[in-house]
Amino acid sequence: MQLLISNKHEMGVSEDENPSRIAGMMQDFDYLVLNHTTTVNRRIISKLENREKVIEFSMAKTPMLQFRGQVVSLGIIPEAGEQPRKVVNIITDISRDGYDEVILDLFNGANFVTQDTSKFDAQVSELLVKPYILSLMARKISNLDQVPRTKEYDRILDLSRSVTNYNVESMRDLIRNSPLTGEIFSKLEENLKRVWNELSFY
Repeated sequence: MQLLISNKHEMGVSEDENPSRIAGMMQDFDYLVLNHTTTVNRRIISKLENREKVIEFSMAKTPMLQFRGQVVSLGIIPEAGEQPRKVVNIITDISRDGYDEVILDLFNGANFVTQDTSKFDAQVSELLVKPYILSLMARKISNLDQVPRTKEYDRILDLSRSVTNYNVESMRDLIRNSPLTGEIFSKLEENLKRVWNELSFY
């Protein structure tokens, strides 16, 4: 939104998820920027006839391959640090022809990186899906009201607090839609057994 404003674009913001109403609003705008969950974005796009106006920011890209060559597909991974880079990932094997003109017009000033779907999903899997899964697990097994606590236990609680009532559905949606989720759970199960077996030798 800051980039759109700095590039002197007018915009309207809506939380409406109804494809018919969104199609009606599109008549008044040059572009439709979708920043919902992957599931909601797919549902909206599948009902739209004019998809050339669509710029989608889904975090799981493999399900968006069904719209290959029809939309502009971008992704932003929130980086950590005191001065995190502002990087916009352009998903080349989904984005339609002419995407470069669109993003330079709208998001001039950002750092752009081109990636294909598999590389982006692998990166998101490592940086977001794994921590989200561990956070959901920590929330299940932790007693948030435990007294007294230790520094070690506080670390578990910090991990569990990555999940909030505000973001839990978007977390679950990303986990469900990530193509690598099954592999993550298989490795997690394998390593839990490995830790248990290692302890059994003592």
